[in-house]
Amino acid sequence: MALSKQNRVIGTVAIFFLFATGILFSKYEKNESKAESEAFSVEKVELRDEIPVEVKRDQSEKFEEVLREINSCLKMQLKPQIPKTENLLNQLLAALAQELNEPTLQVDRWNSWRLLMPDGNEKEYRLEVVESDDGKVRRELYAFVFDQGGQLIPTELDGELALNPKIEQLSALLNEGQVIVKGKAGSNVYSGGERLDFVESNNELKEIEVSKFNQLLKCELIEMRKSCQCLN
Repeated sequence: MALSKQNRVIGTVAIFFLFATGILFSKYEKNESKAESEAFSVEKVELRDEIPVEVKRDQSEKFEEVLREINSCLKMQLKPQIPKTENLLNQLLAALAQELNEPTLQVDRWNSWRLLMPDGNEKEYRLEVVESDDGKVRRELYAFVFDQGGQLIPTELDGELALNPKIEQLSALLNEGQVIVKGKAGSNVYSGGERLDFVESNNELKEIEVSKFNQLLKCELIEMRKSCQCLN
């Protein structure tokens, strides 16, 4: 009987030790993942050969039409920023910051690069940011080639490159050709629950979704005012 009681004590201590150790290791892994995620920035990627992007200079007037759409749909009072910048995303972020203050959360959703390879073919890489249910963030890299019809065909990547690639590895891949198109998507969340989702290609704003409470404004190719929809 004494032996049985002793075993129960030892078992209880062992379970407690394993449980505590698991918590510590889990916490360590999560913190490590968060630190690595914060240290990673696509802006650190070095591109040796990139086609200069020519930004359309006549977009500001069209952009003001979109601001009016946002104000009408979401009952905001966004105003064009002076001086105006050529980058419409920066204009929109500045206008929202004036109305809602700076965002409380900024999230990169994906980045993409289309390359012209030395053999004349094109290739595309897409880096997606994925967050698991327990809050851990990972980066998944995908590669594509184009068929004769211009459709994207997935190609396999080495496992080390496909999951959480390092800046140096990503730079090496992108410098195998000339970058001809860069795209990115992101989300900003503001203190009142307002949210901005955007897609940008070669510094040109392509899609936005702005939400406030139960109202949502969606615009595609925002230089075209008629593409905006106000949804309840």
